[in-house]
Amino acid sequence: MKIKLIYLMSLSAFVSVASCSKSNPPVTPEKPVVTVPVQPPPTTNPPADNPPPSTAKLLPVKIEAPGQSILFKYVGETNSLLSVDDGAGKKLTVTYKDNQMNGLITHQGNKFFYVDYWRDKQERIYKVDQWSQTSSEDIHLGYYTIKYNDQQQMTEINYFSPNNKPLHTKTFMYDLPNDRMGSITETNGTETTKYTFDLQNGLFKNVANAQLIAMETGENFFLSAQHNLLSITSTNPKNNMTCNYEYNADAYPTLITWEALNVKMTFKVSYKTL
Repeated sequence: MKIKLIYLMSLSAFVSVASCSKSNPPVTPEKPVVTVPVQPPPTTNPPADNPPPSTAKLLPVKIEAPGQSILFKYVGETNSLLSVDDGAGKKLTVTYKDNQMNGLITHQGNKFFYVDYWRDKQERIYKVDQWSQTSSEDIHLGYYTIKYNDQQQMTEINYFSPNNKPLHTKTFMYDLPNDRMGSITETNGTETTKYTFDLQNGLFKNVANAQLIAMETGENFFLSAQHNLLSITSTNPKNNMTCNYEYNADAYPTLITWEALNVKMTFKVSYKTL
């Protein structure tokens, strides 16, 4: 089927006994020992391997750095992303039909790109055709296919040219028993790139179709879907990157620092509650 167009003080037991006098006065009964639980102060930067439990569902609405601001809009009060605008001429728009994502359009300057989604009998997107459009024609740029595991998680993406020549592959690995995103390995000819993730709530954890959107935007932000991107390590050093985070009490990132090619960039994240 074809459908058009990222959370004692424990008081020692102290028994207070009255001293015995020559007249042997009655002994005052002991007072009961009271144990007072004291909770540790909240932290805004929880350890990466011990995220606090949280039921908060947050959606990013803005990611900003000096001179840059990326805005995210949603369909009504849902978690369905409607648009991403970087304020510098690039805008992504997502379209829906019958509550399903059925299209993704990218405007970049005077360039226009869109995709066709193909769904299987389980309504999973298994193939994506990529197109560019000019005033006179649509140009097929290629396509990619998606494989899933029994938990309906992406396990492999294979990219092809318009004439079906294999280009590169992404393999998704999940850590058991939590089925969390462990790593992504991308193989492109002789170049291999590995992406690793933390254990916190991902920046786009609650955004529908974040992984699919990441395929089209090319933005590393969208890779932080289930969990947050920690590093990119490649046989091509130009692609290497490390990521550090400050988290809020609900274990979502509020500050992101990327370092690549000895250049650091820090982004502030603003959320709304779903």
